[in-house]
Amino acid sequence: MGGLTSSELAERVVLSILKEGHYHKFLDKLRSKLAQAQSETGQFLRDIGWELFTQPKNGFYLYAKPQGSHFDSQKLAKRAREEGLLFAPGYLFHPQHICSPWTRFNVSYSFTRKSILLPFLQSNSCKEIYSGIKRF
Repeated sequence: MGGLTSSELAERVVLSILKEGHYHKFLDKLRSKLAQAQSETGQFLRDIGWELFTQPKNGFYLYAKPQGSHFDSQKLAKRAREEGLLFAPGYLFHPQHICSPWTRFNVSYSFTRKSILLPFLQSNSCKEIYSGIKRF
């Protein structure tokens, strides 16, 4: 053992962790928590009137938009930034960067921060963005 960038001790510790199966047990628990977050975040978004692009069984993200809306999700992302939230607007994931109503949600963040997301997503300023109404 022994490498160019790590000590022999560090390599032995990693080897021991992998051989004893602790890491695999940790990964299994992590996958289970992520699947739960994926499912519950999807249900949370549907319950507040958002449409899911798809409901995957696992993964880090969900794409959603308010039911039947056709707004530019960049506006929602900008409003979220003003509130200290980080949303990923759909145009970032489109090959031609075309505006999109879809927003990408990180399921682990959304799962643990529902109490912050709910009032924000149901606020009047967000509803104005969804519906395209502007108030001056």
